[in-house]
Amino acid sequence: MAGGGGRPIGDATRKDGTKFSLKQFTKLITTTKPKYHLLISGVLLLMISSSVQIYVPQLASTLVNTFSKGIDYALLIKVALLFIGSALISALGGTILGIFGENIVKKLRKSLLLKLTTLKVSYFDTVKAGEISSRLVNDTSQVKQLVATTFPQTLSSMILVIGSVYMMIRMDWRMCVAMLVAVPIVMLVMIPIFSFGTKVGHLRQDTLAKFNGIASETLSEIRLVKTSNAEKQAQVHANKEVDKLFEVGKKEATFDATMQPFMLMIMMTMIFGLLAYGMHRIAIGAMEIGTLMSFFMYLFNLIGALPNIATLFTEMAKAAGSTKRVQQSGFNKAGSTKRVQELLDEASEDFQSGNLVLKLIIYVSLTLPCP
Repeated sequence: MAGGGGRPIGDATRKDGTKFSLKQFTKLITTTKPKYHLLISGVLLLMISSSVQIYVPQLASTLVNTFSKGIDYALLIKVALLFIGSALISALGGTILGIFGENIVKKLRKSLLLKLTTLKVSYFDTVKAGEISSRLVNDTSQVKQLVATTFPQTLSSMILVIGSVYMMIRMDWRMCVAMLVAVPIVMLVMIPIFSFGTKVGHLRQDTLAKFNGIASETLSEIRLVKTSNAEKQAQVHANKEVDKLFEVGKKEATFDATMQPFMLMIMMTMIFGLLAYGMHRIAIGAMEIGTLMSFFMYLFNLIGALPNIATLFTEMAKAAGSTKRVQQSGFNKAGSTKRVQELLDEASEDFQSGNLVLKLIIYVSLTLPCP
């Protein structure tokens, strides 16, 4: 299936043609000397949590099937403890990965700030301050999002999906096939809705950014506006953007009002259909009630895991641009060496006396290890 402009869905390529390069991304991360033990610990904890979520429905099925003989309190307590333990392990793993990501961002920002402060003044004449700030703040945060959140969550989600499908096939392959058909159909119906919502959101952000720029420019230059008697022109210009915002707001309000009941209808239809088929299997003696409950627990696992896997490609496309922009700012060894040579040449031209102390200061300031 093709998206807008012939770009396939799931392709980690930005609209400007920038592709995600794992080699460049890894090179950028390794320059910060990350604490890999935090990454490994966090990923292992998320994998353990996913494994527990695959195992719990089996115990729940056994517990429900034995209700006719009485409640097995030991098994009930075991299921409850596994639920709580899975949540705590997942929270601990997420916290460790968050710290790992923040550590990378801290070192990236310090190193990037060091490079930016040593650039020539002419660089800041050609590049806007807002763009530089974006590289320093937003692009580094996007790198952290991919390495500390998206990659680990995708891995744990894949384990959850594979494990859930395997367990469902073992329990009842016919019911498993029904779920594996129903879930992708629902996802296919949701994709156009989400795509439209994304477009509306981007349109609102672009329009809002444009209005913000006009308002900021007008207010910052208010003395010039009043001196030149341009209040009327400024008001007309701003009012046009306000009207555009109003039109976009109407689209957004319509989308928000119709999406929730429509999505609820789709989800309820899927759950009701699967529940009806499961009750039919129970009625003919091909399935037990506990097995049906386990299937629905696995269904919710799939519903939660599949979107995490799908967002991987979106985050990779975002990180492709962020990685490129950060590296363009001189955040690599080759760029740093080249910049050192440029500064030494410049110092040599400006100070014909050959001030070695100045040269050493410039060299050391650029080659200090990242804090």
